[in-house]
Amino acid sequence: MSEEFDELTEEQVYADLPDDPEQAFVILEKFFREQSEARLARTDNSTDQRVIYVDYISKVIAAINELGIAAQFETKIPRISDVDFNTYAEFGKNVQHYRTTLQIRQARRNKGYSVGFDSATKQKIRHHVEQVRSVLQKLEVNKAKKENLLKKLDAFLAEVDRDRTRFEAWGAVVIQAAEVLGDAADKAEPARKWLDSISRLIWGAKNDEDAAKQLPAPKEVKQIEPPKKSDMDDEIRGGNRILCPTYCLS
Repeated sequence: MSEEFDELTEEQVYADLPDDPEQAFVILEKFFREQSEARLARTDNSTDQRVIYVDYISKVIAAINELGIAAQFETKIPRISDVDFNTYAEFGKNVQHYRTTLQIRQARRNKGYSVGFDSATKQKIRHHVEQVRSVLQKLEVNKAKKENLLKKLDAFLAEVDRDRTRFEAWGAVVIQAAEVLGDAADKAEPARKWLDSISRLIWGAKNDEDAAKQLPAPKEVKQIEPPKKSDMDDEIRGGNRILCPTYCLS
């Protein structure tokens, strides 16, 4: 199995599922598929592989039904006696198509709840985060709460280093900061100001992105009309040819 699921039990995977049903399905299906492939790799000729095929199919169908998402393929669990490799491969192909659809949909949705920063903005955000850290280190507040906030700041900076930063990473910081800084009264005011500065940078960048999307399309450039044909042209090319040099008659 991949490093993502190494040493994880099904119970642990279930416990850490995201709330979004489509995201949860993508994670679960990958786990079930890797489970199945690992079991198949360990089988020998004496093992009935149809049991493994049906286990994968039944788990994927259970996830679809329980998460309440609509699949565009057959979701009836087959009998073991009716299953062979072709059944497994065909079902896997349909699930792959469905999974790709969900991943594309999630990516487009996430883009709406994220923002991209230029280098200068990223540098300002890192500076502000360091100022928040400096204030936190001096506050006499619950140690566990403080450590939790510092971890969320680290996770937020990791997001900032990517091409796009998800709003949920910053939201986690703000929620935890409200709990920690509320215990410190006036001494936490400098940290609040730095956090407000980060928020302004985030929303400023997002507003710039939205404004760029709404720019009007460039106006169509009008073509210059060719010069109109005059009566003199007809006269020169008509009866009075003697007045026109040879090259203008070609």
